[in-house]
Amino acid sequence: MNRLEELEAMRELYEAGYMTEEQFEKKKKEIFDAPDEDFDDAINDALRSEGNIDPVTEYDYSAPSSHSQAKTSNAVLVIIAVMAVALALCVSLIMGKVRTLFDAPRSLPEVSEPVETPSAPVPDEEPAEERPVERKPAEKPKPRAEGAFTRGLAVYSVNEPVCDGKRVAVTGLLENTSGMNFDDVSVRAELREDGRVETAANFFSVANFKNGTKRYFEAVAYTDMTDPEVRITRVHGTNNRIREGLVVTSCEVVGENVRTGTVRNDSNRTYDSVHIQFDVFDDENIRVGYAEDTVENLRPGATWVYSVEYSYGTDHLNEKPNDLYAWPKGAKWE
Repeated sequence: MNRLEELEAMRELYEAGYMTEEQFEKKKKEIFDAPDEDFDDAINDALRSEGNIDPVTEYDYSAPSSHSQAKTSNAVLVIIAVMAVALALCVSLIMGKVRTLFDAPRSLPEVSEPVETPSAPVPDEEPAEERPVERKPAEKPKPRAEGAFTRGLAVYSVNEPVCDGKRVAVTGLLENTSGMNFDDVSVRAELREDGRVETAANFFSVANFKNGTKRYFEAVAYTDMTDPEVRITRVHGTNNRIREGLVVTSCEVVGENVRTGTVRNDSNRTYDSVHIQFDVFDDENIRVGYAEDTVENLRPGATWVYSVEYSYGTDHLNEKPNDLYAWPKGAKWE
């Protein structure tokens, strides 16, 4: 760097405010080592001798006046102010657009209806053979037992026992809230009197007990007790009956208490034990039980002639059978 470039650099520092006027003058004298009088002329002569400026150029190396510094400072402030205003306007415009974007109601895009295009004609084809679907018979739900009581079967009410010196009859209502139907429900009651204990069992089982219903029950003990204490000890439901292929082909009403007719086995199996049941109603037409007839070893295609009789007080049989079923081999009534 020659002395002219060094002087220009010092001048720029001074104009930028990094040097005072006194520092600038001092530095200028250090660079050129000239006397105070005719200082600028001495500098020009030195620069001409070095070939940094041409012979006719007069260069002003004095410090800028305070007036020019003030003008420069004012210009800088004006530029800064204009830039600030412009920046504020830009921010305002951007925020306005963002606010408009969020405040605008959002609507779902319009979905154009699909245009149906005509399909090419399909040549006639021979229909495929339909294969028969093999359907397995639905399995019956199994009752869930809780001790001596099947879950969902409960004693709704128990009447005072009826004693005639020869037997004790315990009657009442059962309620089925199990969510399933039962083929049979058995009831047992414990009778206690003067240290004696007797068991009253079903006189009639409760057959075809549907979910959500109440049914009458009667448990009987043949005893001479006159005023026993009663406690129900068992309410048990089963779903063991088989009805596949069993058909009532005829039914004849013979008076109020006899029903006769025929049953045919249309299945391909031999049933060990087949039962037909008729409901029994009292004189107020309230169901109080059932009566039945039974046959053993009913072979496929065979016909059975049944006869059901019932006689107890003013009770009477229903005209049509209540149920027709077979017990599976080895099944036991509990």
